[in-house]
Amino acid sequence: MPGVVVDHIIPHRGDPDRFWPAGASTDHFMHCCVECHSLKQKVEWIADRFGHNLRHLMVRRGMLNERTGDALDFPAGEQFILPDGSTLIYGPPASGKTTVARGMGGIVYDLDEYAVGLGLPRYGRTMDEARAAAVARNEALRAHQGPQPAIIIATCANPWEVHRWVAATGCAVRPVTVDPETCHQRVWGDPARLSALPSQMAAINRWFRLHRPAQ
Repeated sequence: MPGVVVDHIIPHRGDPDRFWPAGASTDHFMHCCVECHSLKQKVEWIADRFGHNLRHLMVRRGMLNERTGDALDFPAGEQFILPDGSTLIYGPPASGKTTVARGMGGIVYDLDEYAVGLGLPRYGRTMDEARAAAVARNEALRAHQGPQPAIIIATCANPWEVHRWVAATGCAVRPVTVDPETCHQRVWGDPARLSALPSQMAAINRWFRLHRPAQ
């Protein structure tokens, strides 16, 4: 969906000095569609009021999957300097993101591969395991050097996570979508994914529900 709302990357919370900070540049703002901006505001409102109970509340409200940790798969508050041509490949689990990324000729940053490198499950990670893999991936992105573009693979379970990635990296965006049934069939045909069947199916269904085009 097109970005029609200007969002403050750092929430202003009604403070006029934060609403238009001195010397502000476009780095302080990002474009969002109305739906993504509304969702982001709801998450920030909950975080302000519930603090350390946010994780439990988001899991209970269905905004975060406790097993997959999908909502951690974006660089909150971070900035990365990446070469031209760097691209975010996003889509639901089992949509073929990795196949697309490997055919693009850049250096691929795949959260699942960083998890395996840490001795963690490729699929069906706990929240702490997802956080550890994301930290390793982000450290590698921060150290990216040379002219080869970075090709980042992410689920982006919520649409506004795409905007966060763009704001943090300046990457181009390439969604990879197939129909839900194809994703389900690929999960059933992959022994590694079958070991995390409930979380994989839930993540696929949630992705298509949240990324459904506006009617």
